[in-house]
Amino acid sequence: MIEIGIDAVESGDYIQLDWQTSGTQKPENFRIYRREGKSEDFVQIAQVSGNKTTFLDSSGIKIGTRYYYYLTAVNDDDVESEASDTLSYLLVEKAFLLSNTLQPVPVFTWQVRTNPEVYVLKLIEADTERKIWVTKVRSAYSQTEQVKYNIDGTALLDSLQTGVAYKWRIDIVGPAENSGSESSWKKFMLQ
Repeated sequence: MIEIGIDAVESGDYIQLDWQTSGTQKPENFRIYRREGKSEDFVQIAQVSGNKTTFLDSSGIKIGTRYYYYLTAVNDDDVESEASDTLSYLLVEKAFLLSNTLQPVPVFTWQVRTNPEVYVLKLIEADTERKIWVTKVRSAYSQTEQVKYNIDGTALLDSLQTGVAYKWRIDIVGPAENSGSESSWKKFMLQ
């Protein structure tokens, strides 16, 4: 079994694990173990079907605490495999999306309580999920941050179209490895 990722999700203060199995034989189940910080012991927090390749940990996750995870595969005789590699993640507080000006070239504004060095703004068409603009934004180290659409010239469109629904969010890139958060999506349409 090979883990392929660990990340924050926009739907809450949760951590998502994704993995893929190696070999042709599917296990009966996977067991997921977690520990909080470096001083705790690992505890089994879930068992999922062997055909699953993702798990959303929504059980008591605290902002600012690093969580460590590993998985085992379990066969029909309830025998566990060796533990997978250990992955970790630390959630930081999400950005609060304030608004965007409803102009063809909008300005996106959000608030944060802490000031990370980098944000990632993602803008997509709401109905098709087509990526319009993904950009890194350096922090101004202010509680209210903003960026003008396509300031870096990398957007798919020079200006946004009227009558098309869009949505955007801010991902915070945390200060440590495997740390960050994803805001909820904010939907809008230019009239």
